[in-house]
Amino acid sequence: MGHPVLVDTHFHFDEYDNRRAVTSSMDASNVIAIAVSNRPSSFAELLDRHGKDRRLRFALGVHPLCAADMTEYEWSTFRGCVSKTTYIGEVGLDFSTHGVATRVLQERAFSRVLETVAGLGKILTVHSRGAEEETLSHVTHAHIPAVIFHWYSGSLRVLERAISNGHYMSVNPAMVRGIRGQKIIDMVPRSRLLCESDGPYVRVGGRAVLPGDVEIVVKYFSEKWATSFEEVSGVFYSNFIRLIHENRAGL
Repeated sequence: MGHPVLVDTHFHFDEYDNRRAVTSSMDASNVIAIAVSNRPSSFAELLDRHGKDRRLRFALGVHPLCAADMTEYEWSTFRGCVSKTTYIGEVGLDFSTHGVATRVLQERAFSRVLETVAGLGKILTVHSRGAEEETLSHVTHAHIPAVIFHWYSGSLRVLERAISNGHYMSVNPAMVRGIRGQKIIDMVPRSRLLCESDGPYVRVGGRAVLPGDVEIVVKYFSEKWATSFEEVSGVFYSNFIRLIHENRAGL
């Protein structure tokens, strides 16, 4: 009997040079992947070209580092596409050195996204680098029941609050390799863990990570918990289904 389907909750399909190679790599894996987008127009293009691929789900995004470039055309596309997907991402805030200059525009954009999707039962995957407390505050204010904090790297204090508020953390192969990532992982209850690849930005074996490489995360937890690969797969899958139910309960 095969292990449950794994869900790669966050990868950038449109950032790969060879999309066909990505989908081909998934033929032998038991993985469904959520393809996030940085702009609404990118989501529309992905859905148009690859929307019939049963292994892929498409998330409507406004990446914080793209917030300053959001035109009214992009916002119109965002509004028009909300009903076409269950998934919203990548969205959030980035107050690191890469994004702090556009902090005000990011907060306005994130608020606009949250106001648009609040109460619609969407699954959000959020970016929070250098802005973990502010990201959590925005999500709380918008009354979003549970979001996925993608590649969380902030303080353990804010992490504790996010978990106590019912949110989830997605873990990628880079996190399980690093001391800081492992310290964060240790703080997250089993019931709040999900997996992601964040491809192609994570690398394994000298190449860009692929959705099937979330098995690296499963194997890490299998060893950590001294249990089978199948058992860990089941935990991640159950958590993902619970996340869906928690958000749709408000409909």
